[in-house]
Amino acid sequence: MMLRDLLAFGARFEERFGALAIGGITADSRAVRPGFLFAAVPGTKADGLAFVPQALAAGAAAVMSERAAFAGRNSLWELACPEIIHSRR
Repeated sequence: MMLRDLLAFGARFEERFGALAIGGITADSRAVRPGFLFAAVPGTKADGLAFVPQALAAGAAAVMSERAAFAGRNSLWELACPEIIHSRR
C-alpha cells in the first residue's frame, strides 16, 4: 500500500513521499520491520517520538505523528514524516 492511501484527509506530508510503499504499521518501535510506518503517538507513560531513533534503526520507512517529528531535522535523513491531527481516531 502507498503512504498516501493510508493517511486521512488533512494529513500533511511531502507529496514526493506519497507513492512510498508501506509494508505495515505499528506504534511499537520494537515491532518495526523494514518498510513499516511507525506511528509515534503520545501515550500515558511515554511519547512515541522518543522512540523514533529505534524505529529508524529497525528500518521504518516513515514516521507519523501529531506534531513535527524532527524540528531540526538532520539533512541526511530523507524520511517521510506525515503529520496528522488526531492520531487516536
